[in-house]
Amino acid sequence: MVLELTEMCADALRAAQPEIDAFNAELRSLQGEEGFVHTAGALHRLAHWDE
Repeated sequence: MVLELTEMCADALRAAQPEIDAFNAELRSLQGEEGFVHTAGALHRLAHWDE
């Protein structure tokens, strides 16, 4: 499945990107690189569990 955003949603996502990046940087600093990668992989598996 491919998610297609309206232009308004794409603009909102672009506007939120600095906060998303800051969140990821903070999480990465708390978990370390290995923990961050492990968490990202687990979230990816959850997002695609039914495929």
